[in-house]
Amino acid sequence: MKARTPYRHSTRFSMVATPASRAIVAPSMLSCDLSNLCRDSQLMLDFGADWLHMDVMDGHFVPNLTFGPPVIAGIRNSLPDVSILLYGLVDGDTLLVCMLCNTFCCITTKGKVHLIHVGTSYPHINNIIIINNNINNNYGVYLDCHMMVTNPAKWVEPMSKAGCSCYNFHYESEMPEGGHKALIQTIKDAGMKVAMTLKPTTPVDVLFPFLDDLDMVMIMTVMPGFSGQKFMADQMPKIDAIRSRAPLLDIQVDGGVSPKTVDQCTKAGANVIVAASAIWGSDDRAGVIKILRDSVLSHGKGCIPFEHGRDCIPAPADRKALSTVMESRTS
Repeated sequence: MKARTPYRHSTRFSMVATPASRAIVAPSMLSCDLSNLCRDSQLMLDFGADWLHMDVMDGHFVPNLTFGPPVIAGIRNSLPDVSILLYGLVDGDTLLVCMLCNTFCCITTKGKVHLIHVGTSYPHINNIIIINNNINNNYGVYLDCHMMVTNPAKWVEPMSKAGCSCYNFHYESEMPEGGHKALIQTIKDAGMKVAMTLKPTTPVDVLFPFLDDLDMVMIMTVMPGFSGQKFMADQMPKIDAIRSRAPLLDIQVDGGVSPKTVDQCTKAGANVIVAASAIWGSDDRAGVIKILRDSVLSHGKGCIPFEHGRDCIPAPADRKALSTVMESRTS
């Protein structure tokens, strides 16, 4: 097998090339046929999944033991590179185009961002030149790693080298010197997106000081550690409280989410949906993924108006600037 360099996200642009409606469905791979983990990972992508949700458990923080860095690396290496980077001109402005699966995500240096669908004609885009294929694997399949571990700082470097896209640690875990802020910076320095998760028993206000530093927060609607638990609807006020304070932040929900419960999550403000048994236990897995996504599109909060396709949500450092741009568009 051809060796790959450690996975890294591009740092040339601080914009995250994903739609403003940000309807993300991330099947939990813990519920797949673990003897065919790589095959089932590709199957979920074929069925329309946006991300793959990896439940990493150390047997200490939760009473279960699952994936580790070698498994994450195995999945990363087994999945095809899906990115093609191009340069071109839009109204005289330099353009970076990233192909993600079946869409072109376009980012201009002036900060105007569109998601342009393959096969659609856009006359204002000229002189597109393919520069290279799979440059540094910067935009491969998104591996969303939920770190149910006692010492999350210990696993930052190994997970980064393995190909983790988003390092999602628990607020309740043991923190290094400097606390949560220090860990967040360590994860960013390792080239990964960073998210923080709350157990159902933890009050939501502990997250508020960190919202501007995070790419995503996750609200657990079951106790972490095992799939197949009953959905806890009493966690919805937490999602609403976060959404009211961070209208552009990704809010993930995990635990007992299904076509029967997803609307409660999306009406509260969740836009990243993790599902396990609801998808894997269905005879129509693609259909379930579509239902979950449609719920976000129908009820999702924090969405931004779009032109020529869908605008993109920026990384935390750019949210204030984007809010100003969007206010000028809608005024």
